[in-house]
This record gives sequence, structure tokens and C-alpha cells, in this order.
Amino acid sequence: MRRKAKLILLFYRSWAFASNIVTAVAVGFVAMTSIVVLPFFLIFKATVQALIWYMMREYGARRIYYFTNLGVSPRSLWSWSMALDTLIFIICTVAAVAYNLSRA
Repeated sequence: MRRKAKLILLFYRSWAFASNIVTAVAVGFVAMTSIVVLPFFLIFKATVQALIWYMMREYGARRIYYFTNLGVSPRSLWSWSMALDTLIFIICTVAAVAYNLSRA
């Protein structure tokens, strides 16, 4: 179990930078403006995740094959890493909303 978690985190690190940039931009805008922009950033985040999935599937096939050979299925890689990314996004967004509401 621990080995599988380390492999999933290693896979997540390969595309986390791009996703976390989007998270940082969304959190910054929500914290500085209003909660009204949140639906736009939710759609934007979902679109970026779909693009990351497509790019990794097309251009990172060897990387996915590497993890498959180590015993982690592609479905497991994507579902756990996307869930982790979504959890990070939710935690950061809730913190930004709380900050925004405390300023008012």
C-alpha cells in the first residue's frame, strides 16, 4: 500500500506544476475579488485537468507504461492523482473564500 501511494505521488509530481499554477491563480482571484468568480475557475480547473489528462495520455505514454509495469493501473494512477489535485484545490479555495469573507 505504501509503495503504491509513493508511485501515485511520483506520477502526480510529473504534472502537478501546471495544475498548481491554475490553483494558485484561482485562489488569488477568489481571495482578492469575490466568490462570484468561483464557478468560472471551477470550469477552468476542470478544463485544465482534462487537457493534462490528454497531454499525458498522448505524450507521456511511456511514463504511464512505466507505472503500469510497477503494478499500478492507469485508472488507479489517474483517479488517485486527480482526487489529490482536486482536494488541494478545494482546501485552497475554502481558505481563499474564508479570507475573502473575513475582509468584508
